[in-house]
Amino acid sequence: MLTPTTMPRAPEAAAAQLSDALAVLASEQSPVPREAAIAAFRRHLARIQTYVRQAFEQEQLTGLQAARLLGALVDGVVTGLFEHVIRDAGIEPPKRLSIAATGGYGRGVLAPFSDIDLLFLTDVDPDAPTLRAVEYMLYFLWDLGLKVGHATRSIEDCLNEGTKDTTIRTALLDARYVTGD
Repeated sequence: MLTPTTMPRAPEAAAAQLSDALAVLASEQSPVPREAAIAAFRRHLARIQTYVRQAFEQEQLTGLQAARLLGALVDGVVTGLFEHVIRDAGIEPPKRLSIAATGGYGRGVLAPFSDIDLLFLTDVDPDAPTLRAVEYMLYFLWDLGLKVGHATRSIEDCLNEGTKDTTIRTALLDARYVTGD
């Protein structure tokens, strides 16, 4: 029998564990070395994926409950990464950036090994520090082994592109705030 992975059931408590691990790294060295941050995120991601899988396999969660829990736990990973970029990554923080989940992830459900669709939303065309922060986050998520669908758009771009493309319009219908402004 599998030994259950210890993980707080509440997504907020799991996110706090990640935040605590990053705070320890930041107290040791600032900016936090990228490799050290990736290692902390990899451990956390492995724990949450294992926890959800075990709870599902032990019939503690239905499939939909597992998908909702995994989505909420991944919200904590995205939020933790955004906070890492702002505080500890050693890059200039973005100005006026919001991150939204779209697609199935935007609906709050995430199947195992599914891609996470993110919209990096700005109030105006993104400036260089914002684009660097988005790039840092995307490479970081890819290095974690996550498949990421993404777009970086201003509010005006979203409205314009949504009128031209049904796929974009549909994705915006499912958009859900995750973190940022």
